[in-house]
Amino acid sequence: MNVKFFLLLVVALTLVASIGYYFRYSKTASGLLLGQNAIYVQDQPPGQSITVNFAALGESGFVVIHEAKDARVGGVIGESDLLAAGEAKNLPPILLSRKTLDGETLFAMLHRDNGDKTFNPQDDVPITDTDSESNPFIMMQFMIDKEAVDEPGAVSL
Repeated sequence: MNVKFFLLLVVALTLVASIGYYFRYSKTASGLLLGQNAIYVQDQPPGQSITVNFAALGESGFVVIHEAKDARVGGVIGESDLLAAGEAKNLPPILLSRKTLDGETLFAMLHRDNGDKTFNPQDDVPITDTDSESNPFIMMQFMIDKEAVDEPGAVSL
């Protein structure tokens, strides 16, 4: 009898904790933010565009797609339209200057607008995280994978 009561109590507590977690973190992406800026891009199939699943900016700016060069951030191959400060999910696809290749690594990086509302790589510098010394840029590395599914809205943050 005591074993059944104990198991029932464990199940009930687990259920209550799970429901609490769901209601606290499942309704907004804000639960993922440590600051005002964040980006999430899932792996993409080869093509000539990139879908950004989530971006949060503390000020207006752009999501910029960079090539990888020697495992580091390389040149720009695409950028979003100007994004207002705030959170955005499932942005319109970013058109690239070339097709991507299976197995390729790319970076999605946030850049701040210099005020002219047009992306220019010399003037619209990367947004940085002042709390990080090892990697101050707000960016995400992702892969081009022929097995990846390009489903806008597939990721729910």
